[in-house]
Amino acid sequence: ANLAFTLKAELQRARFPYHGDFKAGDGAVLTITTGGYADKVIIRFPDELLALNPELDKEYIYEFPEAIKTEVYEFNIPLGTPGGSYMIEVEAWKNGRKLAEKLELPVRTAGSIIEEFRTRIRDNGV
Repeated sequence: ANLAFTLKAELQRARFPYHGDFKAGDGAVLTITTGGYADKVIIRFPDELLALNPELDKEYIYEFPEAIKTEVYEFNIPLGTPGGSYMIEVEAWKNGRKLAEKLELPVRTAGSIIEEFRTRIRDNGV
C-alpha cells in the first residue's frame, strides 16, 4: 500500500483563547503532521522574527521515516516583535520532493505580556 505524501500544519496560541492574534511574548504551538514517510520537516520563520531570536527556525530529520509523524513545536513570539502579519513556512521533504504550507502569524501591537502583567498588578494592588 503506497501511502500518500501529505503535510498538515496548524498554529495556535499556547493559552486560552487558542485562536486569535498574538502579542509579543505570547507562547505559540505549531503542530505538524506528515503522512507517507517524510524524511525531513523544516520550519522557517520570517527575517523580522529571526532578527529578534535567531534560534526560532527548526529542522527535524528522520533517519527512520514513519508512515505518520506528528511534531509539536512550542515557541514564543519574541519580545519587541512589531505588530503585523508574519508568515511561517513549513516544509516536508521526501526523496527530494517538497510540500510546503504557509501559516499566518498575526501579531498585535497592543503592548507585550509584561506590560499587561504590570498593569494587572497595579490595578489589583490596593
